[in-house]
Amino acid sequence: MNPITKTHAEADAFQQAADAGISASRARLIVDRDLCAACGVRGGVNSMAWQLGIEELEIVAPSGSQAIAVKPPKSRRK
Repeated sequence: MNPITKTHAEADAFQQAADAGISASRARLIVDRDLCAACGVRGGVNSMAWQLGIEELEIVAPSGSQAIAVKPPKSRRK
């Protein structure tokens, strides 16, 4: 996860699921705002979903819904 995403509500929702021992191959994340760049394009939500074992995540946002195939997070280049 990136440093911006960890302070967002999406991170809290995924942390609550992890704390409760919840994992699933498919999940739905409903948000009241479209994902910011850190959570969306830069992969913050994908990374958190991958950590919970989610393979397919449906994101429902004000602009519409989309399903994403969750992929392992990209590692940083050294």
